[in-house]
Amino acid sequence: MTETATEKPSQCTWDGDEPLARMKRETVRAHRAFLDYMEMGPGRSLRALLAGYRQRLDNETATEGAPTKRFRTLARWSTRWHWQDRLAAWQDIVRKEREAEWKRRAMEQREWEWDASRQLIERFEQMMRYPLSEQTVSKVDEEGQPIVTIVKPVKWSQRDTVAVAKVAAELARLAAAMETERHAVDVSSITIYLPSKEPKPEPKPEPKPEPDAG
Repeated sequence: MTETATEKPSQCTWDGDEPLARMKRETVRAHRAFLDYMEMGPGRSLRALLAGYRQRLDNETATEGAPTKRFRTLARWSTRWHWQDRLAAWQDIVRKEREAEWKRRAMEQREWEWDASRQLIERFEQMMRYPLSEQTVSKVDEEGQPIVTIVKPVKWSQRDTVAVAKVAAELARLAAAMETERHAVDVSSITIYLPSKEPKPEPKPEPKPEPDAG
């Protein structure tokens, strides 16, 4: 069953930036019903809204009444006060706000990944500067006295430096919106069949039967 009425839409315009705001000449009851309709979420309908209102009115302990208990009134309000258009505009605003929020989050994530990659690269460079085995470095100071420095080996292995470098590179490439993996595809065994461009032969006419000699 249709949920529209023959009521003509109001000539009053509604605020495109605030489609949920009360329109000029829109009654408080009609606006309350519109907000209730909006808050129903996906699957909303005038029939379901009316059922909720009637249940509220039947509840003796209810502290708040309902805007109406008549379906025709809801249908008239819906048409006159552009419920569907205002609802669509509001949903579009919410969608754009969510997109903007996720863009902001994505930028924050990229900034974090970039900072983390810089820190890992610095750690990698530190790891590469230290030897993996104990070394003795001999120097002479300004007075000609020998200075012996013993450099202890680090506690990480060459494999650790490779892992740090790989993670740092992947984080940096992710932050810069660059590819992080490359895959080789062998196409030598793929056969591609193309349609023939030769014209189809025209069918030969069937021979006419010879007349009987007798």
